[in-house]
Amino acid sequence: MRKLNFISDNKITLLHCGVDYFSRMLSEIEQATQEIYLETYIFGNDKTSAQVQMALSRAAARGVQVRVIIDWVGTGDKHSDVLVREFTQMGVECRRFNPWFKRGLARTHRKICVIDDRVALVGGLNIIDDLISDDGSGTVLEFPAATAGLELVDYLWRISEIRLDRWLVAAVHNHEVVNASADGLVDD
Repeated sequence: MRKLNFISDNKITLLHCGVDYFSRMLSEIEQATQEIYLETYIFGNDKTSAQVQMALSRAAARGVQVRVIIDWVGTGDKHSDVLVREFTQMGVECRRFNPWFKRGLARTHRKICVIDDRVALVGGLNIIDDLISDDGSGTVLEFPAATAGLELVDYLWRISEIRLDRWLVAAVHNHEVVNASADGLVDD
């Protein structure tokens, strides 16, 4: 196991639900001036993912270096092919993680977005309408007003995203730079 180092003087903002997370992500992407690294297990085919895809495309058109890693299993073979083709046409470098199990059963379940080496969004939400109820009603899922004790901790662990500022961002950024150039795990 790798050694963990404490990095002090950071700012962490809890983003309570998909509404907070995606609005913050889109805002940060629109402000990007240098580079964006996005890694996700699922990059869906819905309204939310289309908004993220278009924001990344606009960033690339502004001259921002945009790199996306999507999981081949999580996103799906056919949809990942479409995304790689569309992103490439938009000037975005998009790679699939471990297509056709070239490196065994390894998957990327990371959900990370690092922007300009100044902010990182990390957590458990994929690029998909995770903010919409899956019961067919289209209801936006808000953060619950009252949940008690360990249930709240468990709930936050499962659904919350965080926004990181300052020194910790560099560590996340360096990790994503290595992943974006990893040989063998992602296709070219």
